[in-house]
Amino acid sequence: MPNRVRCRNCAKCAAVKEQTDALLKEAAALFANEGKDSTQEELNEAYRKEHELMLKIAELDPELGATLLQYSNETDTERPAEISE
Repeated sequence: MPNRVRCRNCAKCAAVKEQTDALLKEAAALFANEGKDSTQEELNEAYRKEHELMLKIAELDPELGATLLQYSNETDTERPAEISE
């Protein structure tokens, strides 16, 4: 599905892409900095910050934001601390 909000070719749209990429990198770093010894409170804080970043992305690019916000739910703070196999 093509993104109807930006053309990806003009300088303005390229700047939006650069900003959204930086926010996505920041969101990924939140969880890269967590480890096995992280408390549930620390993980919940990372999820909260991730949600804030997704809201910022939604302001810049509503279509991308809508897609990302499907998976980032601020009210769902009781996520498992580790992935079960």
